[in-house]
Amino acid sequence: MKTYSVCSKSRIFCSVLVYFAYVSLANANDELERAGRCAVNYLQVGHAQNASQTIKQYEQIDTRERAWHLIRTYQLNPSISGSGNNFAVDLNRFVQGQSNSLQLGVNGTVVLFPEASIKDDIDSQDRSAQLSAIQTLAACDDLYGFTPMITAIDLTSDFDCAVSYWLLGAFNPAQRAMASERTRFAMRRHIQVNPDTNAVQLEQQVLAEGQNRGRRIQQGLESANVIQETLGRCESQYGLGQ
Repeated sequence: MKTYSVCSKSRIFCSVLVYFAYVSLANANDELERAGRCAVNYLQVGHAQNASQTIKQYEQIDTRERAWHLIRTYQLNPSISGSGNNFAVDLNRFVQGQSNSLQLGVNGTVVLFPEASIKDDIDSQDRSAQLSAIQTLAACDDLYGFTPMITAIDLTSDFDCAVSYWLLGAFNPAQRAMASERTRFAMRRHIQVNPDTNAVQLEQQVLAEGQNRGRRIQQGLESANVIQETLGRCESQYGLGQ
């Protein structure tokens, strides 16, 4: 008596089985790639010098633990299969841009390739790049349910920083030289973000606003504490120390 396999009886049915097996594998690989990419992003932000100045409550967020939670949950480490690969070393090299690929999954079937570095974007002076990096991290938080979610610090405008530094120099002669340099620094940052700005006009606007606010402080219409609070935020977002 002859026996026949399912596929020999129905090529169409066999093709359907193969197709769904392929789709299932592709979906599983996509899931591993997403988890791996987020893990790499979390580890990269841990190397960013400006992370605490751009991410709200950064000191309370353990991005390394989030990365390794994904690695454990989705079994991203190929060495689990006993291949003997030193995944931690390979991962660290990839995170720091020293490797062109990273194998993921028990069988190492998923491969990540370098993308724009979260670290480089966070450490850049480009606010749009910083916000894009933070949005990428927040998307990972949302996808995997991590809290608190990574969000950007609300920055004081460079113009307001320039005015506040000008006021610092106006009211504190001993700090005038330092305040003048930081006023110019804040104005340069303003021009970087707004390249069409006329430097001379900007300087005049900062002077006029500084004099106006100085009069309001002297008249008791505005608290000097507001200026101190603004200066504190400016120092933090610029990575400076008084």
